[in-house]
Amino acid sequence: MQDETKEKLVAVSFDARDKIISYEVIGIGSVDSVHARPFECLRGAIVVNASGIVLVHNHPSGDPTPSPDDRKFTKEIRELTEKGGMDLLDHVIIGHGRYYSFAEKGLL
Repeated sequence: MQDETKEKLVAVSFDARDKIISYEVIGIGSVDSVHARPFECLRGAIVVNASGIVLVHNHPSGDPTPSPDDRKFTKEIRELTEKGGMDLLDHVIIGHGRYYSFAEKGLL
């Protein structure tokens, strides 16, 4: 995803043993944004009865630093997964040769 020219948002769903059970492209946006409603990120995970999800999106600029909107969106997803009994395992932003992990930064 680091070489994509548009932002792409992907949700990867996991079972209770951390095995991938689904992979879904949620949205493809523009050079600097992608729009998705929080529930769109969870719909596929709910269908496969996932235990947890990881969100992944890219920043075509190459800088994986999260924007204020990225932080807000991650918070909204975390709140929804907590209420629904699912784990938001991570939200990873991919840049050119670098990445930002909300989990690694202790933000989940």
